[in-house]
Amino acid sequence: LDEFTSSLDIETEKKIMSSINNMNKKITIIIISHRHSVLEGCDKVLKIDDGRLISAWPIMKVLIFGSTGLFGVSFIFRYYNVLDITAVVNKKNIKVDNVKTIKISSNSLSLNIDELEKIIIKNKPEVVINAAALTNIEFCENQKIETFNVNTELAGKISHVCFGHNIKFIHISTDSLFKGDKEYMDETLNYDP
Repeated sequence: LDEFTSSLDIETEKKIMSSINNMNKKITIIIISHRHSVLEGCDKVLKIDDGRLISAWPIMKVLIFGSTGLFGVSFIFRYYNVLDITAVVNKKNIKVDNVKTIKISSNSLSLNIDELEKIIIKNKPEVVINAAALTNIEFCENQKIETFNVNTELAGKISHVCFGHNIKFIHISTDSLFKGDKEYMDETLNYDP
């Protein structure tokens, strides 16, 4: 809802906010507002300035798998001073101020649902990001089972644990399912190659 109360009087705003606060808590409503009174009933408040996340209240706890890949490193360096980030690492390590790390065995395929659940529950994240993936095309073409296990099975296991504990889950997928001959793609297109 973008500045939806900006032209309302205070009493009407209170009625609308009361209705929103009484809605089903399993849905997410994004409210954009400059009025602090509108933000008082929100579970999370994110301050964005010039397209950049400046602060989060209360500080959001994020657990990220695939933290040493291109997306993971970029995410961590962009938000390490705004979010409470725990990075799951295996073969490589990452050392950034205020970022905790969890070392898992170098063979992430050996992680079963119970082990993933222990990692996730112990850290009590509000959001789990999965950016773990095998991305070397030649390796993936030659090691199809391992690629499927990491790029599909692991994501499914993490998703399953998050769903069971009502934790938000974000999966960052590869761009390698398309030739790259179009500027914009969406999930309704058939993959190629």
